[in-house]
Order: sequence, then C-alpha cells, then structure tokens
Amino acid sequence: MDSSPAPRRRRLSISWASKVNEAPAPLEVPKPLLPVQTQDLHRLKTFSASAPKVALASCTKGCHAERLREWLFWHLAKGVQLILFRWEGQLEPEQQAILDSPMKNGRVMLLERSLEGKASGSFQRVMTRQIRFVHKAIKVARERGFDFLLHLDDDELLYPEGRSIPEVFQSHLRSSKRCVHFENLEAVFQFQLDDARPFSRPSTKFRQDRLVLYCNGKSAANLACKEVYASGVHHFCKYNRAFVEADPKFGLHDEDAGCSHPDCCVKEVKAQILHFDSPSFLDWQAKFALRASADMTKLDEEEMDLFPFKKSSVRAMKEADVPKQKRVYRYWRCFPGRKDECFHPRLSGMEVEAEFERLLAEVRTHSER
Repeated sequence: MDSSPAPRRRRLSISWASKVNEAPAPLEVPKPLLPVQTQDLHRLKTFSASAPKVALASCTKGCHAERLREWLFWHLAKGVQLILFRWEGQLEPEQQAILDSPMKNGRVMLLERSLEGKASGSFQRVMTRQIRFVHKAIKVARERGFDFLLHLDDDELLYPEGRSIPEVFQSHLRSSKRCVHFENLEAVFQFQLDDARPFSRPSTKFRQDRLVLYCNGKSAANLACKEVYASGVHHFCKYNRAFVEADPKFGLHDEDAGCSHPDCCVKEVKAQILHFDSPSFLDWQAKFALRASADMTKLDEEEMDLFPFKKSSVRAMKEADVPKQKRVYRYWRCFPGRKDECFHPRLSGMEVEAEFERLLAEVRTHSER
C-alpha cells in the first residue's frame, strides 16, 4: 500500500477584475483579393518555354479601365503570352497606366491605333475591321514564333476549367487542323447601373441555350498551317473567303457562319468562351448608342432580324427613352428576364470569381518571395 502523502491541493488565485477588463483578441479578417489592381499586372509570371505559345488578337473601342484590367489579368495570368490590340478611340491616362507594364514586358502590343475613333459602329463594319485586323495579327504572331492565335472581343474570357490556356492547346500542336473551336456561354446579370467587376461578380449566371447575341462560338488559328485565314469572326479556314460571295463548290468551308469543314475545324471541349456582353446598364447604353448612330446596311438589318435583342436595343436607343431602355436591358440581359431560361447547371459567376481569386493569390504570393 502506497504510504506517500497525498498531493497538496493548490488554490487557484484568479483576478476576476482583470478578466472582465481584458479585451478579447481581435479576429483577423482576411483582406479581399478582388478587385484586380493595376499593380497585379506588374507581377505576372512567365510560362514555360516548352508550352504552346498562344497569342490573342482583339479589337477594342471604349474598353473602360475596370473591364480592361480584369480582362488583361485573366488572359495573361492564364498563360497567353502576347495580346495584340487594335485600339479605337482615345487612350485615357488610366487605360495607359494599365497597359504600361505588359507593354514594357512585351506581352501587349498596340498593333493598330485609330485615334479619332470615328469608324462606323454598324454590325457589318465592325466585323469587317475585325477580320482585316485578325489577318494582320496572324502574320505578326507567326513572325514571332507563336503556335496559335486566339481571336476574342474585350467582353469575352476563354475559360479553361482547371488548367492553363497553353495546356488546352497542347494536344493541338502538330495538328493539320486550321481552326481550334470553342463553344460559348452567355453571361446574364443582376441589374446594375455600373460595375467595377464586370467579369468576377459571383451572382452571374450563364445561358447555354436561346442565346441572344451569338451562338457559334469563337476560335483560335493554328499558325503551324501555312494557309490559314479568318472565316468570318468565329472560325478559321484554309481558304480566304471572308470578302467574296459564297460559292457552293466550297461547301462547309463557305458557310454563312464561317467554316465548319472537318478538314479545317476541330472542337475543343476542355474550355469555353464566356461572353459578358453589357454587364451594366451604362455599358449597354454605350455599346448601342454607337450602333444606333451608325448607317445600317441591308446586311445589318438582316443581322437585327436574326437577333431581336439587337433590334430592340437599337430602337430603344434611337427613341432616347431611358425607362424603356432599362426595360429592354433588364429583359434581355438580366435575370429573371425571359421565361424558361436555361442556365449552365454547374458553372456560374462563383466559379469564375474563385478562379480570379486563386490567380490573384498566386501572383501576389509569388511577388512577395
């Protein structure tokens, strides 16, 4: 039997007054990563030289700073090595500040400038300028050793789920196909007058059916092929048929919507085009004010007959009735909008926002090392 003395019971002395007056430790609230800042464009990493080299061509007019900042950051952080712009209109100081670092690093080029910005805003004239510019960009990108040239507008993101943009094109190296084609989804928004985060709002949804702007996707040109030309603004082809009358002997190479011939085109399902047309009411007004002031041709009228959203928007801008303009914008571009909308079951603005945040965290952590 253990005869050792029992341990002494110690009396705890607690100063309750000090406990009452002791302030609780403040909770550390993480700083929000969004929105994208101009300095984030200074920190971008370079991609492996062994990865496919992807360039991007875009014509822009009136791309405000918030959109430009997010759009540039997304594509450069996802692996596009060179962006070639046709810039229409004045370059404001804030836009110039956004472009400065990527231009100095050779990742952005203003390949064409139209300082006056007086070019026609009709649908057909805009597409004509885009096609001519893409042909010029193909030559420039090829001379610089690029493998692919993607053609996007400044309201579109290439969304390669779970991978970089060069990884999407890896399987198309040494392919004989001229055109790598991506299907598109159409963003639908909560109504806002203006917005500082046009691409990264978590509330955004994506239509996958009954699209109101276009439904035939966008593409990249395979620059390893000697003969490759823009086939409209949505496809590429081995024949240069963009500015000639359609000829039945060319078959699927000469369709109105662009070449879809299997000899030229391959569909890539590992990425999609997300189209963020008019994410705010003021964006919508600016875009369709240009269209409403343009001299429309017969082809423009046919375009509007095919897409009632465009016709309704042009008509509303011509009438200068702001309440009616808001009704038109809400109906076509905002939810709940039309009845029986069909949204993507899995992809939403929350996933896009999360990817923006992941890219920002990666870029900012890398810059701190």
